[in-house]
Amino acid sequence: MLKSIVSGGHRLAVEEDGSAGVWSLFVFLICVVVAGLAIDGTNGLRAREQLQTTADIAAHAGVVELYNGGSDQEVRERVAEIVEANMPVGLFGNSLGTSSATITIGTYENGVVSQGLTSMNDAVYVSLGRTSRLGNAVPTFLLDFVGMDSWNIIANSAAHFGEIDSCAGNDGIYVQGEIKITSHLEIGSGFCIYSKDAVELSNHNEFITGSGIGMPDTDDCSKCTYDHNPGVEDALFEGNLLLTDVSTHINTVMNSLLGLSDDYEPADDFVDSVVLDTDMSPLTDLGYQANKIGKGSIISIAAGDFESLDRVPSGLVYAVYCDSELDADGALSPTGASSDCNGNSKKKDCSTSTGNVKTLSMETGSGTAMSDIAVITDCQIKFGTEAHITNSVVITTSTSNQSISAFAKARIGSNLLTCPSTEKVIVMTQGDFSVPAGVETNNVDFYIAGDAHLASGTSSQASKLGTSFHVGGEMHISAQGTWEACGDELDSLNSDIEVIRYVIASQE
Repeated sequence: MLKSIVSGGHRLAVEEDGSAGVWSLFVFLICVVVAGLAIDGTNGLRAREQLQTTADIAAHAGVVELYNGGSDQEVRERVAEIVEANMPVGLFGNSLGTSSATITIGTYENGVVSQGLTSMNDAVYVSLGRTSRLGNAVPTFLLDFVGMDSWNIIANSAAHFGEIDSCAGNDGIYVQGEIKITSHLEIGSGFCIYSKDAVELSNHNEFITGSGIGMPDTDDCSKCTYDHNPGVEDALFEGNLLLTDVSTHINTVMNSLLGLSDDYEPADDFVDSVVLDTDMSPLTDLGYQANKIGKGSIISIAAGDFESLDRVPSGLVYAVYCDSELDADGALSPTGASSDCNGNSKKKDCSTSTGNVKTLSMETGSGTAMSDIAVITDCQIKFGTEAHITNSVVITTSTSNQSISAFAKARIGSNLLTCPSTEKVIVMTQGDFSVPAGVETNNVDFYIAGDAHLASGTSSQASKLGTSFHVGGEMHISAQGTWEACGDELDSLNSDIEVIRYVIASQE
């Protein structure tokens, strides 16, 4: 009996040891799975986050390239460059796979990026993967013990550019560099201030409901709190607005007006907006043939001759030169005349065309307003005390730090505070811009490739209506006043303000 008990006890012990072994193995596998999910799962989440971030950056870079006029091939190359920079093939395998299948360049609508007409493209869709099919799946360590040797991860991202509802190109201040405001301004509803860099405010600026002040990172806005500037916190927004390169836009408009490009839109929009003068005598007196002058004709004229005009005939493009005649297609010159050394047309030869004329005065001898004209010049420009110009385009290629200057009583644009305006003026310069506050600028769009400085001073004009600035450098505003939106429609002479948005989208 004892043996049997011992024997039985032994058998019992053996059976208990077997059950414990199976149970231990089961517990071990559970621990492996739990630990695997913790460790390998964390690695998988980290890999997914890296893949998604890379896809977002690549889609963003691709849509910027697309916005800047890049071809489909250039967009694909830009996307591939970003993917390689963030996830090198040598470390992560080919996450992009075949770019023709993983990059879609097309239009975004109703949650889908679909391929269509190239001219309408506004979106880039990118799909990245770390999968067995691509040969770069994320390997596991502990989960391999239970038969799961890798994670297959796919990340998709889509970005598109479109109009921004709250800001318009002709009702705002848009600056590539820093904006520094040292005065007291009132920013009206619909008017935006935006910097690609940073904004520095003084105290006591007031932002009316519906106005905006933005930058890529709102931490770069100094004194953007209610206690410093009433209404600013409601106006403040963070965004990546697409600002057209100012210098490029100036060249596009200028070359179109001079007939030097295949982009006819700016020239056509200008011609459609102006009226041709019926009296060309100021030009015929200088030797131009009236029968050759038509609406939109290009008049090649020395700076001294232009300044001598008591009245500037409307409906024309004036290629005004201080150094040598500007390149233009089909420009008209005085018959049998050249310019003397003082920039005045004479029927004689002269080795220099303009002499001492280096700054073009934008005012007529009789004090009459200039209207419905385009002036393109290599001279510096000065708006004198009697200057008054409406419904016109003024462009200088001067890169001087005083490429455009003005006296306090000059008037650029409409003298009527009405919207929409039929007296819109566009002023462009490849250099810097500095004018006093007293210059009246209603319904004027300024395109400044360099820096802009709106100086302080007294003025009878407390408001600026429909006045915008597009600045390639920095902008300093020390002038007080109110900035009001007008809401005029844009055309090809203006640059659009658009924004990049990430969207949840699928490939067509």
